Amino acid sequence: MARLIFIPDIQEGHLLPTFGLARALANRGHDVHYLGIPHNMALVHKYGFDYHVIFSHIFTDGYMEEFKKTYQLSSLKKMCHQYVNHLIEESWTLDKLFEKIQPDILVTSSFITLGGLILHYWYKIPQLFLTPFIPGEGNTLVNICIEEILDLPSHISANILNFFERTKGLVINNLKEFAAPLEHMSQLITCPKEFTLPGSQYPPNFHFIEASIRKDAITVNTPCPESISIPGEKQVIYAAMGSQTYLFKKLCKRLFLAILEIMRSKNPEDWHLILSIGSEFEIDDFENIPVNVTMLKWAPQVDVLKFSSLAITHGGLGTVKECIFFGVPMIVLPLVGDQHWNAKLIECHKLGVKKDIDNLSVEELESSISYVLDNDSIQENMHNMQSIFQEKENAQLGAGLIEKLLN
Repeated sequence: MARLIFIPDIQEGHLLPTFGLARALANRGHDVHYLGIPHNMALVHKYGFDYHVIFSHIFTDGYMEEFKKTYQLSSLKKMCHQYVNHLIEESWTLDKLFEKIQPDILVTSSFITLGGLILHYWYKIPQLFLTPFIPGEGNTLVNICIEEILDLPSHISANILNFFERTKGLVINNLKEFAAPLEHMSQLITCPKEFTLPGSQYPPNFHFIEASIRKDAITVNTPCPESISIPGEKQVIYAAMGSQTYLFKKLCKRLFLAILEIMRSKNPEDWHLILSIGSEFEIDDFENIPVNVTMLKWAPQVDVLKFSSLAITHGGLGTVKECIFFGVPMIVLPLVGDQHWNAKLIECHKLGVKKDIDNLSVEELESSISYVLDNDSIQENMHNMQSIFQEKENAQLGAGLIEKLLN
């Protein structure tokens, strides 16, 4: 039995792809722990894993909720900078934890590659990186780390470099040399390679594993119904725009109103909509909800996808992978970041369509819904990709690779 510590970054959404892999490792008899800020503890505990809180005096209870209300890109960067800086300034807190657990390997989010490098120099514990997005061919750990360092305020980057020169005797001539140990560390991408752009070439330490799908729907703060009953033989449409609706509240509300308008015009016996509006909205914000709509603050997504015919989504990779695993074609409305790339891959593999949420009319959305639902080619392509995803998931490639590295 090995002892593993998962070290996710500060964003709750990046936790979800870790749970399938962590469960596979636990089922093989390994001792799995998590380490991170207080905000993510409840979710990790819901999945049955030990969680060790760090930096609770900085990332206090309610910190993330307050952050969402006043979100700006600069504040997100500041939060990430605080996290990395405290790995240096309060390394003693990790000393006690690592001495207690005696981990054999660290599984670190590639969103905190610099943090992983700091842990490498300080503890020399074997480490690999878990990547919850599909990286570009040149998006290596070394390049990611250097970008992180260059993005830091100068006093924090100087503090990090001086710390290792002083405590470890490192002679740091340039950033590439400082980040060099990352060249030999494995990067596990939680997505089958078959979903990437055809012909893509990646370095040998890039390992595309299973999608690491949640098999059950677990939420923390938002109650969900035990079951959702859909009368008759209706086609179910599931619509949700992810956990970051606070970033695009006006766009998302306009979209939700457009979908409701479409459902009011439909024969109630044809389609049924399950609309997950997220924590930024209240159900009372919407009037005249038709009988063919079930509106929830937060839906048990994996359960809903099991009987859905179509998903309208922002295109976050977690949702995209779950849609594929359960064979649900998509209308993708990307908002930010890698969602645009994921939408491109959906179109490339003909698993749905991509639309521009900024300029999407009610008529175009309704036409797109009918197109995807009635398109036999999309249905067949989705079935083929679903088979690949389920085969990879059953093979537990990630757990096998980690066990190979441990040996």
